[in-house]
This record gives sequence, C-alpha cells and structure tokens, in this order.
Amino acid sequence: MTKTEQMMSRRTYQRTVPIFIVALLTGIFIAQYFLASDALTAVTTELNQWGIIITAGTLLFGNVAIIVIKGRELTQKQPRKAFVDTAVFLGVAALFVILGLVDPKSTKGTMFLAIYTPTMSMMSQTLWTNAHLYYDWSIIQRLVRVRTLEVAVLAITTLLVAFYNTPFIKYLYPPFGPIGEWITVKANGAVQSATAVCLGIASVVIVVRALAGREPGLIEMEMA
Repeated sequence: MTKTEQMMSRRTYQRTVPIFIVALLTGIFIAQYFLASDALTAVTTELNQWGIIITAGTLLFGNVAIIVIKGRELTQKQPRKAFVDTAVFLGVAALFVILGLVDPKSTKGTMFLAIYTPTMSMMSQTLWTNAHLYYDWSIIQRLVRVRTLEVAVLAITTLLVAFYNTPFIKYLYPPFGPIGEWITVKANGAVQSATAVCLGIASVVIVVRALAGREPGLIEMEMA
C-alpha cells in the first residue's frame, strides 16, 4: 500500500465515516424537533437508548483501562506518595466493585449506599467549597481593579447573588430576594439556553464545513 493510499484509508476511518455518522444523526434529531412525526420520534427514542448503551460501554472501557494502568503503576518503582495514591485508588475501586457485586441490589444496596453516599457527599461539598472560595477570591481581586464592563457586570452580579444567598441581608433588605431569584432563575436560565443554542448551531456548521472539506480533520492536524 502506497503512502497516498494509507493517507486515504486513514482519512476514511478518522474523518469521513465519523463525520457522516454525526451529520446523519444530527439531521435526524433536528428533523424530529421541527417535524411532528411518530416515525422520527420512534427513531430518536431508539437512538437515545443506543446512546446510553454506547456511553455505558465507553465508561466501562475507560474505568477498566484506568484500573489496568494503575495496577501496572503499583508494580513499578515510584515515589512513596504516588505509590500510596495508587494503592488507595485501587483499594477504593475494589471495595465498591465488591459491594456492588455481592448485593443483589447492586448500587442500590444498603451497604453500598451507606458507604458511597456520605463519602461522595463529603467529597462533593469539599470540592464545591474550594471552588466557590477560589471563585469568590478571584472576584474580590477583580473588584479592586474593575477596568472593563464585563468585569463590572460579573462583580455586581456576584455580589447580588451573594446577598440573595445570605438570609440576614435578605431580612434587612427584602428586595434582594426577588432580585437574586431573577438573576439565578431567569437571567441564568436565559444565558444557559442561549449557550446551548449557539453550541448546537456551531456544531451543525462544523459538520457542514467538514462534509464540504473545509474543516481540518485529524489527518490535517497530524500533518500540520
């Protein structure tokens, strides 16, 4: 096989086939959204089910790959901290796998939930707390040097939402309640909807450009 034939073969499975599948599925879902067709509804429902199946398979493959990689790392010479991290990861993974398999209810079992729920709750609260603290500190730093309209809007919105989430301030000044609710529900919802629409339109544009040969694929990126 010549180099040109190899490049064309790679182009077929890395770009042409995936883009064609994505374009076909995108067209089906767009048509189902705008057309009241029972046939299209049945097709998109089936595609959603297969999407769940494929996603579950991908997650399973990824988890198995991570465990295999960590298992290999455990047998290799590495710093003490890295060794402890790897051992803890594999131990926790093994624990939850065993708990999920020994109970007929799987992940809904009493023992599994008794360990998983508080553990994930504490981890999630810690992560969210750290994220919010970092975000608030970043906003405070920007407050002392507001130089652009975007930063000013971000700072004012953050302060209003912070006041809305502070019961004492809402008690002293009740209007902060409706203002904060409008920002968190109406304004935030509108921005998220607009972002989703823009992403959807951009995805369609990229697919059309790719089908027309105007969008660089993996081959072009590797050759750049």
